[in-house]
Amino acid sequence: MTTPTISETGTTQNNSDGWFMAITPQLVTGIWTGCEDRAFHFISTGQGEGANTALPIFAGFIKRVYANPSLKIEKKDFDAPKNGTSIVFDCNQYQKQEEGTTELDEKLGF
Repeated sequence: MTTPTISETGTTQNNSDGWFMAITPQLVTGIWTGCEDRAFHFISTGQGEGANTALPIFAGFIKRVYANPSLKIEKKDFDAPKNGTSIVFDCNQYQKQEEGTTELDEKLGF
């Protein structure tokens, strides 16, 4: 399955920031909404989350980008890996890596 955009939204503690990150085959974009002064924040997560604050800004931006032929950025899908993928979805395989402690774990008190 291919998709023209990979994206993620987020909200920080106390609803002081909302963000939206998007990756297309030709462009990486980050939108941040908020205020440097943490005393100012959105009233609720519903109002402050990135999907409600930063995503609409991205939508307007990317529409203008795709509409401007001089930018030469096309709305197209990501290319699938030529040799497929080799990801193993077996959590038990990775738990073995976490057993025991390392020197860094000991320094950090884990």
